[in-house]
Amino acid sequence: MSDSWDTIADWYAALLRAGSAMHDFNREVLLEHLPEELGGHRVLDLGCGEGIIARAVAKRGASVVGIDPSPRMIEHARAAGAARPGTVIYSVDDGCVLSTVAADSVDWVTAGLSLNNVPDLEAALLAVRRVLTVGGLARPHHPAPLLRSAARHLDADRRWRRPSGRRRLPRRRVLALGQP
Repeated sequence: MSDSWDTIADWYAALLRAGSAMHDFNREVLLEHLPEELGGHRVLDLGCGEGIIARAVAKRGASVVGIDPSPRMIEHARAAGAARPGTVIYSVDDGCVLSTVAADSVDWVTAGLSLNNVPDLEAALLAVRRVLTVGGLARPHHPAPLLRSAARHLDADRRWRRPSGRRRLPRRRVLALGQP
């Protein structure tokens, strides 16, 4: 997957920097689900691309780690710089593994328009659950109904739990895509 994004990374970064209504709208919808003040919070932006969401979250004071499998996209994200007052660190990583992110290390996970590019959604959500702190939340956003319906809660044993199940998750929660 990273090869295909590397081939269009320059075009994609230029598109976003010139202003893309769809990407700007998606960023604002995702930000509506996060607190206005994120000082002291650690956030992982899964599939950060050129960093549009990571920078916006950092502006709210968070320490952000943006990961993407495309080295060229990460180059563009780094070139765009970090927003203040928070910090942003970008790394090349596989969203299905998150090998550069320690277990229990982030309070929030964002994923804006990126989960449709993850080759194994279940593996990605399990990796997200691993890196979330107790009480941490994932706020992925994608307008596609298929991806929204594909999200399922993970129970304490890291097995899928359908949203219709009655059991509440005692620790980390991965919320249904696009749901508040």
